[in-house]
Amino acid sequence: MGVSFGCIESKNFTTTDYRGNVLAFYSLIREIRLSFEFQEMGVSRTLETENAQDLKENYWHLLLFTGSGLVFIIIFFMIVTKVSMEALILLLLMYFTKKLSHHK
Repeated sequence: MGVSFGCIESKNFTTTDYRGNVLAFYSLIREIRLSFEFQEMGVSRTLETENAQDLKENYWHLLLFTGSGLVFIIIFFMIVTKVSMEALILLLLMYFTKKLSHHK
């Protein structure tokens, strides 16, 4: 969970944003991790004008970010051993095929 706040002010312009977010990870299997982030952000902007009424905006954004990836160990293994991406995919396919065949 997180909370952040930001404010920018200039001679005739002010903007303020505030947000809260929740981040969660879920692993279907040990090697693959899914991530989900829900974020709510509020923005308030004001532009002061000399000849007209000030322009003001206030709005909220609801955001959902999703992602997936291999756990860091596999990426570290690739870097250390300099295994090509094709070889890594082949190894992963062999591993998962073997693992799935044992569950039947």
